[in-house]
Amino acid sequence: MGGDRTDVRWDAATSDTVARASRATAPDDVLEPTRAVPTVADLDDVTGHTREVPPTAAPQPPGSAPPAPTARLIDRVPAALFAADTFALVIAAFAAGMTFVPAMVHVVVTLAVLVGRSLHRPRLTLSLADDAPALTGALVIGLAASSMVNALVGDMAEWDNLFLVGVTTVTAVLGLRAVAHMVIRYARRHGWANHRALVVGTDPLAQRLAEMMERDPELGLRFAGFLGPSGTASREMVGDLVGHDATQLARLCRRQDISVVIVTTAGRDDEVLTGIRWWGPSGGPTVYVVPKLHALMHSASPDRIRDVALFRVRPTAAHVLAWRVKSLADRIFAAVMLVLVSPIMLLVALAVRLETGPDVLFRQTRIGRGGEPFTLLKFRSMRPVKEGDSARRWSIADSSRLGPVGRFIRKASLDELPQLFNILRGDMSLVGPRPERPHFVDQFTDKYDGYELRHRVRPGLTGWAAVNGLRGDTSIAERAHFDNVYIDNWSLGFDLKVLSMTALAVVKGTGE
Repeated sequence: MGGDRTDVRWDAATSDTVARASRATAPDDVLEPTRAVPTVADLDDVTGHTREVPPTAAPQPPGSAPPAPTARLIDRVPAALFAADTFALVIAAFAAGMTFVPAMVHVVVTLAVLVGRSLHRPRLTLSLADDAPALTGALVIGLAASSMVNALVGDMAEWDNLFLVGVTTVTAVLGLRAVAHMVIRYARRHGWANHRALVVGTDPLAQRLAEMMERDPELGLRFAGFLGPSGTASREMVGDLVGHDATQLARLCRRQDISVVIVTTAGRDDEVLTGIRWWGPSGGPTVYVVPKLHALMHSASPDRIRDVALFRVRPTAAHVLAWRVKSLADRIFAAVMLVLVSPIMLLVALAVRLETGPDVLFRQTRIGRGGEPFTLLKFRSMRPVKEGDSARRWSIADSSRLGPVGRFIRKASLDELPQLFNILRGDMSLVGPRPERPHFVDQFTDKYDGYELRHRVRPGLTGWAAVNGLRGDTSIAERAHFDNVYIDNWSLGFDLKVLSMTALAVVKGTGE
């Protein structure tokens, strides 16, 4: 597999020496190369000599570091497919003789269906034959949905024109998809869209995967090395997967500019795979897992490197193109709602002004995505207290400070309306975990497992935990569990379910 690569095995004594020397100078127990003691990357068990290792950037906490350059290239593949589909849909709509408004409805609705069915996800092996059935089905659904929307606004096309729209849509999308695939393959062959790939495992299958990466540049993968749980690594790598720690794996990949990790059956560690969900919006690479019976996998669902089936580990929410659509939709919705409810907000502001004084808005620091603080806005429902009290006391609500106006706007959830500005600014989302104060985030993170996982996405105006009654003085562990269930299983349909449950709670008056 290439004459310039040698696999290196280190023993326990070397491992302990390297770990101690590295931890003396590196934060967070991250294995960093030092000049005093050779690391795995320095050793060559064939020559017995050491080699120079280029300096590496200091690691940063998962979720806070920007994606590596190669990781950005991965993000561009779905964007390229999305752009190709958009162009194809516009061409098809106008070629079929649709007027502007019905055409735009058709384009937007169909794109939403394609995004919702994850048809822009990056794939290692690009095959129009594999994509065509799913694409055709989604385009038919999009045509039916857009036709119903156009019918509601009184602009339904004739049935013969509808058939023409369908034929031109399928033809244009499949044609431009084929062109997009050719462009991506060309870019990969010439090294413009390659991603450094780490193989976790040192079994024969791992060796085959490395060979196939080197032989087929159209995969867009450049083999970076092996990593084994026993301490076996390629000489290109620094450190080891110490203690089955997925966070450390993410740091190692960030230092080595690795954006793809392939886990073979021999290298599989369920603790590590479970821990991948700890990675924040830009905290780790794309991970593929080889199933144990990969030779029997014949469905179109897995990706493939030749005959080896690969399942992509569900990425953190913010990696998915659909979440970007969600973010855009949130801001559009917030802007529209601010216009529609502005008279109500003016009335509420006037009532609050009369009851509590001139300071109508309540501002408080909360923790958002990636642990970043932001200023949350609400209508003031209680008479003011010292800022330190509201920031550090779990509940400061009492009847002596809660007047009739405050009680009403809390019961009707009208005090939350200013958070539409938070959504418009990008601090929050319509649906997500409810944001908490920094003082309590520190406490809950230390006390409850998985609490910090809530910060993988933007906090929400409402959330799955909130609509299930988990707000206020309720179980923090259960609240964190519900929030993480929402993040790990997110879909546009899930958001609609939460929003409908929220509306029902507001109508019933149980949304306080």
